[in-house]
Amino acid sequence: MSNLQLLTNKSVSILGHCAEASPQEFVNKSHGCAEVDGLEFFESEIEHQAVGLRLGDDVSHDIENIVTLFGAMSSLTPSQAADERLWVTLTLGDYWEYAKSRYPLSSAGLGGAKREFETRSPAELLDAAQKNWLRSHYFAGTPRVRVRDSAVSRLWWMGHYASRFANYPLEDVLYRLIGPNQDVARTLLSDRPWIASSPHLSEAVMGILMDDAKFGTRQSERYAFRNFVKGLDLLAGRRVLGYLSVAELRHELEELYYKAMGD
Repeated sequence: MSNLQLLTNKSVSILGHCAEASPQEFVNKSHGCAEVDGLEFFESEIEHQAVGLRLGDDVSHDIENIVTLFGAMSSLTPSQAADERLWVTLTLGDYWEYAKSRYPLSSAGLGGAKREFETRSPAELLDAAQKNWLRSHYFAGTPRVRVRDSAVSRLWWMGHYASRFANYPLEDVLYRLIGPNQDVARTLLSDRPWIASSPHLSEAVMGILMDDAKFGTRQSERYAFRNFVKGLDLLAGRRVLGYLSVAELRHELEELYYKAMGD
């Protein structure tokens, strides 16, 4: 297995400009880096053999793809995974067809851009939405994008986070994170990073989710989970949760969780 040849920062910038110039032409290419002059690569210390990912934009494929990709890149460190050059190289290279099928440009909506004071034409709004779609799903310029949105990067980060809970099967943890209620992953990994950064707190929350026999069967569960998180925010404002043990946190949070769920 050879070391990956990664795009340089300058090359990532060049590709970003290409995508911005014409989003549709960019995704129509046979290869993300095809027909782009001036690209440069350097040899990294990362070894990776490309793996097959299930194509299509069906969310149900995500768990399988996370297990597959993370298994192939489990030796990657968080520091290495924070490098946009890695994910742009893989997304526009080995996993180009996967990225285009998981996040087709045709799915780029206006994203709430159309407001009463909006003066741009529908064509201009669509162009802006497509550019934002490519930045979010084909590139990986910010920590939030890398963890939540970027086509290939998000698979690794989800797997990395789920692997922390070694007492549970990886697939079961991922089902809690991105199965029926995708707000769980969004909340724990991007919207409330202080939860994920606290080992005891994240373990307590995941333990409650894993023990919830009704998980995924309730109506409006996504909204109920949001109410739980709001309650957790209020509790964190009154208590120094980071000093509590997992058992103490579960005692504090279980009543809050099941009350939010309506049980």
